[in-house]
Amino acid sequence: MPVEGAEGVALQEVLARYQTDFASFRILPPQPAGMRSLSLWSGLRAVTAPFFAVLDDDDRLHPNHVASAMELLRERPDVSLAHSAGIRVQEEAGFWEDEQHLRGPTGAPIGEGRRLECFAGVDRAAMVNGERVLLSHCWIARSELLDERILTDPNLPLLEDQYLHSLLILKGSTAFTFRPTAEWNWRSATRDNAVFQEDHIAGCQERIRLRLRFLPEVESQRRDDEAAESVQEQLRELRKDIEAFAWVGDPEMLALRRSTQALLLLRGLRRALRDWKALRGQPTGGFSTTRTKGLRSFLSRMVSLGRE
Repeated sequence: MPVEGAEGVALQEVLARYQTDFASFRILPPQPAGMRSLSLWSGLRAVTAPFFAVLDDDDRLHPNHVASAMELLRERPDVSLAHSAGIRVQEEAGFWEDEQHLRGPTGAPIGEGRRLECFAGVDRAAMVNGERVLLSHCWIARSELLDERILTDPNLPLLEDQYLHSLLILKGSTAFTFRPTAEWNWRSATRDNAVFQEDHIAGCQERIRLRLRFLPEVESQRRDDEAAESVQEQLRELRKDIEAFAWVGDPEMLALRRSTQALLLLRGLRRALRDWKALRGQPTGGFSTTRTKGLRSFLSRMVSLGRE
């Protein structure tokens, strides 16, 4: 008996249309109605290929999506997940994106129904804080990431893709293709989309936060952020002093900018960063987070300035 899809199209017709484009198809038994995560995790547990990805039935991939992500994975064996940016597309007419660059000379909307989404590398700190850093279908990952922890169904009615992204990103390294190759269809008038169920979303966000809270990777991220913020605060105070000296413009004040006191302070901050790494059992010569890399670069420039 033919299996009908959401639009009444027989599954056999879909297979006949696309089967020659793929080496094989595997159809999983229909899942009972209930948690949205059930179907997704059933698919994850059925993965046998070296790479896997997800595509919702109402979204779309561009022809270069797979090629660009796989090229990055082949070139970077250290990368576990390659991702692109996405484009949010308004499905319903008359709903335009209200952005400053999408307005005409008189300030009226131009009438653009598309918006660029997630055009950036993965920000782990933002992800840990509950922000969406990937679209549900803009990535390809290595199946070696699928360990027992990740393959355990979280029983989530919403945001199941966001939870999956968090686990994958925390376990492996990521890389960005710098290409928008995935489309995310959006309906502004029709309110039957799950993202409009605010009460359920809040509950799911809290469940995800509690699930992630005590993971070692999240705790490590939190310590990195707190230590980096402490040094950032010291640097902000130092920058204020330096800017004040430059603003006065007096030769003696400018000389003070290169004084031994300032140089010792900068060296002390660098030493603090090194000691912090040593206490955590990490190599003292490198800095694993973007924030500490930026701090180290700034400190190095300022020390060089003090030696002039």
